Amino acid sequence: MNENLDIEGRFSVRSPMQWSSEPHRGFTTGDEPCRPIAPGDAEVARQRREPGSLLNWMERLIRRRRECPEIGWGECTLLETGSESVLAHRADWDGGTVVAVHSLADSASSARIEVGDVESAVDLFADDELSPRDGVVEVALEPYGARWFRLRHPGQRIAP
Repeated sequence: MNENLDIEGRFSVRSPMQWSSEPHRGFTTGDEPCRPIAPGDAEVARQRREPGSLLNWMERLIRRRRECPEIGWGECTLLETGSESVLAHRADWDGGTVVAVHSLADSASSARIEVGDVESAVDLFADDELSPRDGVVEVALEPYGARWFRLRHPGQRIAP
């Protein structure tokens, strides 16, 4: 969705969803829209076809969150990162552990996260697996980036 600051009041940031490039952006087939629509190219029809779009990223994020009950049900623990601009926490539940690492910096950064006695940290959004050294993994982060990992404990399998 886009903003249209020319629209008065709260509707300037609450413009109707742009479903397509049709007249009135697919929101209505009527002659007049019920309220102004913000200009822009954030159309659902186009974003569905772009793997890197915000829509596809949000759908992946929601799917991954649903696959990680540790985040909603687990015990949350803040982790030391060795960097003032990186926030990390882990969620442990029912034998599973998810670690989330978030960069709040406008430049690339890294963090050293103590994960304990685990075989690896499997990236939940990329085809990557980090092997700990002495119970610590080094996590590289893009500016304002985030990475989520499922920790693979000894003898544990990670579902694809």
